[in-house]
Amino acid sequence: MKIVKNTILAAIFAGTFFMSSAIGEEVGRMFTLSDEDLMALDVYQDSNPKYDPNVPRIVAQLDISGPGVEFDIYFPPDNKRKDNYILTYVSCNNRGDGALVGIDVNDFDAFALKFTLIAIDGENDPNAGGTLIVGALVNSGYSHSFRPEYISFAKRNEAISITKTDAEKTSIIGFTVYKSSPDGWSPQGNTVTIRVEAAPNGQIP
Repeated sequence: MKIVKNTILAAIFAGTFFMSSAIGEEVGRMFTLSDEDLMALDVYQDSNPKYDPNVPRIVAQLDISGPGVEFDIYFPPDNKRKDNYILTYVSCNNRGDGALVGIDVNDFDAFALKFTLIAIDGENDPNAGGTLIVGALVNSGYSHSFRPEYISFAKRNEAISITKTDAEKTSIIGFTVYKSSPDGWSPQGNTVTIRVEAAPNGQIP
């Protein structure tokens, strides 16, 4: 898997995020989130569309009849800002209800979620949109991290992100979605539908 350059990540996340080094390693026991857990996410991390209309926002979320929750994410027109194409949606200990904070995950080695790209602006053909990077995000040490995976209609539309963690209890947990580059995306904005669900072989703590 191609790794996002550290310089790009540094510019995007201003040092807040770092990538898991779990690529190609055994990850041990994994935990994941149920549909009910995913519906309990309620905080935009590092940006808030309530106060800034120029950042991505969730315009709809639906607990579908099968596994997973579908999120419609609106990415606003490109204005060259670094937070213009990044959405991180979590449950955390300093804002929101914190419904998923304090879960005992001491017996686990990694957090995992499965992501499936459903539509881009209502289309799902190979020419629809560009590439997204997705990741399961969780606290680890004194910060939080995610394992980046790529999805698109041109190549593969689903991926499982497995992020290693040494956390004893959760203090922030959720997912991140962002455009890997402007290529293939309309500069006038896009609405992306993604299904997020429990990872296979992951346990609900």
